[in-house]
Amino acid sequence: MQHRRILYDDAKLPLSTTVVDLVTSINGQRAQGMTSFDALEAIQGDSETVLMEIRPASGGSSREVQLR
Repeated sequence: MQHRRILYDDAKLPLSTTVVDLVTSINGQRAQGMTSFDALEAIQGDSETVLMEIRPASGGSSREVQLR
């Protein structure tokens, strides 16, 4: 399974998210197989908020993060 890392400027890092967490879905759409352009389209949609499901790369439970 191929995953992409979340890379943020430290000042903009969402609370309790690390640079090795994996995005598994964006607004309910499965992220596996998405290109970076697909992900941008999902994030830049008409909604004022973006809901991402994130799983730690080290394992463990996924959690939902809402971005505004």
